[in-house]
Amino acid sequence: MSREQREEKIGQLSVGVDLHKSQLTICVMREDGELVQEGMYRTTAEGYRAFVQKMHEWEQELGCSVAMAVETTGNARYLRNRMEAEGFSVVVVNTNKFKVISQSTKKNDRGDAATLAYYLGKDMLPESHLADQSSEELRRMIKCRSLLVSSMVKMKNQIHGMLLGSGITTKAAQLQSNKKRQALVKDRNSQTNNALI
Repeated sequence: MSREQREEKIGQLSVGVDLHKSQLTICVMREDGELVQEGMYRTTAEGYRAFVQKMHEWEQELGCSVAMAVETTGNARYLRNRMEAEGFSVVVVNTNKFKVISQSTKKNDRGDAATLAYYLGKDMLPESHLADQSSEELRRMIKCRSLLVSSMVKMKNQIHGMLLGSGITTKAAQLQSNKKRQALVKDRNSQTNNALI
């Protein structure tokens, strides 16, 4: 029986995943909203293996498909890629457009996972677009470079301020290259020597 035929006959299980750095909390519901199971898995190789194994067991035992929903977090891409490689459908939820969890008065991992599972079963989750892996790597490199440049500018401004506090007026270009920095040190040394004479 194909996956589509199984979905038509029996439907799917909706799995809400509240993902954190060290653990994931799950809530599994049938299409009618009936709770199948709640649980927690570590975000280690063994934890992911146990989670995947349990999802496959439910597919086999209940004869249904498994779909998952997870909020956008730093490791949501990894979870999505790993689960899709196992054949599961994964919705990464745009939390800026899905205020049910962020504005909840009873904020806890089990409740968040249950909310995700419930709204996944109703097909009412705003999906977040994740760029492909190469685009994400490029975006991270650009961000790192931007942070590095910003840090260098701040450091140079601090040096200019220290020099000015010592009575040395500098221009921005004097800290741009090794040659210009050496000339600045040389000028300062010669001014100090002249003052001593």
